[in-house]
Formats: sequence, C-alpha cells, structure tokens
Amino acid sequence: MNVELKEEIIYEISLLVKSGFYAPLEINEIIEEQFLDEDVNFNQIDLIVKEELEKHIEDLKDCKFKFFRSLNNSFIDLAKKNIVPIHNAGFDFEEGVNDAFEIYTHLVNNKYDAKGFVFYSFYDIEDCINDNELYLTFGDYKQNKKLALKIGNEIVDSLKFNNLNVKWDGSLDERICIKPFKWMKHFDEDFTYGMEGAVETYIKINLKD
Repeated sequence: MNVELKEEIIYEISLLVKSGFYAPLEINEIIEEQFLDEDVNFNQIDLIVKEELEKHIEDLKDCKFKFFRSLNNSFIDLAKKNIVPIHNAGFDFEEGVNDAFEIYTHLVNNKYDAKGFVFYSFYDIEDCINDNELYLTFGDYKQNKKLALKIGNEIVDSLKFNNLNVKWDGSLDERICIKPFKWMKHFDEDFTYGMEGAVETYIKINLKD
C-alpha cells in the first residue's frame, strides 16, 4: 500500500469514526467496499480503525456534546410539529432528498401525514468536521412554496430556542446554516439514526391512539 493510498484510507476511517454513526465493524465493511479494487492489506484496516477509535475516545474525554445535543433536541421538537428530522441522511444532498421522500411514503402508508423534512447528509458532516458549520436541507412534501418557507422558519425558531446560532436568508434558495457547530459525537449502539431512526422517532413522538 503506497503512502498516498494509506493517507486516503486513514482520512476516510477518521471521518467515519468522528461522525459517531458507525460501529467498528461497519467502518471496516465500508472501507473494504470503498477500496476493494486497490492494493490494500485489509488486516491493516482493523489496526487503523482501532487507532482512530482510541484517538477519538481521547478527544471526546470530558466533552459535553452540547452542539449535537442541542441539534437532537431541536429535531425532536420538529418531529412534534410534523416535520421529519433525519440524522445522517444518505451520502449527499440527492441521496438525502431521496431518503426523505422514501420515509414520507412509509409514513403515509402507515396513516401518518408529515408536512415536511429536515436533514443533513454525510457530506454535510464531513464539511462540519472540517469547517465547524453544519448545513441543513429542508422542504415540504406538498410542493407548496409557502408551506416550505413556513417549515424553514419553524426549523430556525427551534434551533435558536435550543441555543444554536443560525444563518439563513429566509429563502428557499439557501440552506439553513448552524455556525459555529463543533462536531463532537460518540457512537452509541442504543440509538438508531438515518432513515430507520427518523421513522422510529417520528412514529414514537406522533403515536396514534
């Protein structure tokens, strides 16, 4: 394994670890799939994952996780307002939107009528880790601009209520930015995120009698 390839693999592993959404075994599987066609000794991958996990645990020592907790509290609040919040929705914007509408179909089939969504993708997490600002994508399920703007304002109000600094020009052309946002999160096997976690959270909060 050449130096450049090793550096790329270490970066990708570090990113997955710092995101706080993946178990060690999942990280191994993602890296093996991503670099399947490269000349890689996958026994070394296990060692690199362990090293990055140890570094991350040390970095998180005495950390209060205030930014992510505030975001999560806001997402719970938004679910109560029939806005589907999705943590780590797909790899990028396009996958995130697809996930949001797939969730909507599932909810409708189970007699739930969500009005809109908000999410950040894995790409947004990477940018946040590097730049200390988190961008959120939002929208409505009815293709109604007035409703979408109302949802945007509800999201901003909830974020501010949870002590997060928000930048947004009030239009549908700009995503909502939380700045600063220091990404600090540990993996917790007791919590589910992504599409599955969004559905579980929304149904639990809006449980029908």
